[in-house]
Amino acid sequence: DASTLRLSLEDRPGAGETIKDTAKVMARYADGIGIRLLEDKVSRYGEGTEIMYRMAKYAEVPVINMASDVYHPCQALTDIYTLKEKLGDLKGVKYVIMWAYSPWVRSWGSVQSELLIAARFGMDVVLAHPKEYELDREIIELTEKYAEESGGSFEVTQDLDDALKGAVVVFPRNWMSPRRYEIGKEEEIKLAQKYIDWKYTVKRQRELCEPGYLMHVMPVDRGNEADPEICDDPDLSFIYDQAENRLHVQKAILSLTMGGRLKV
Repeated sequence: DASTLRLSLEDRPGAGETIKDTAKVMARYADGIGIRLLEDKVSRYGEGTEIMYRMAKYAEVPVINMASDVYHPCQALTDIYTLKEKLGDLKGVKYVIMWAYSPWVRSWGSVQSELLIAARFGMDVVLAHPKEYELDREIIELTEKYAEESGGSFEVTQDLDDALKGAVVVFPRNWMSPRRYEIGKEEEIKLAQKYIDWKYTVKRQRELCEPGYLMHVMPVDRGNEADPEICDDPDLSFIYDQAENRLHVQKAILSLTMGGRLKV
């Protein structure tokens, strides 16, 4: 029977014991290691992902990124699976990934992985955000590269309403500014309040989108990131099927890695 061993966030890898030793010991206890290390558990952007890479270097079992401060590959795979399940061929489908107001101050991982995988599948990707909320430049450049290779397109804009015109799919998601670690969480929340009107509303959906299916990795900040009416509309909202598909995609990842079906 399957069993799990959890390492608490208070015992963050590298705290009191080298990452090498932690990785090697955990690999003796399990057939795989899943790590979730977000922005609130590290001191700078990129540190969480670096820790994962170091764990993978020394562990002799598969190491799976369950979400980091830079990437969220499991979620991105789930989302592209959901979109293909719902819409079929994704080439040329307009997908708007928009910054949305919320006091929750979320990390970049989900959004950045979403950009990358949508571009690889030939979607017409539009990233909309206020000027203070730029993402990792390397991710933006890689998204541009993938879009060119796949025959899709990629655009970045600070005009939300213009971005939403003709959107087939919309992902409204709050994320922190690049100055998060410099200014602190409270100042980050104050900054976001400048853009409280940046949200996916029923009005915007009806007047601008075609039709504007809702995607969200959840939990969704209802009333801020998206209107509850959109979240609950069975003809528009993909979020519950998206959440269910996370289970199925995660099982596939475990089968391919821990099950030995994927050879690298």
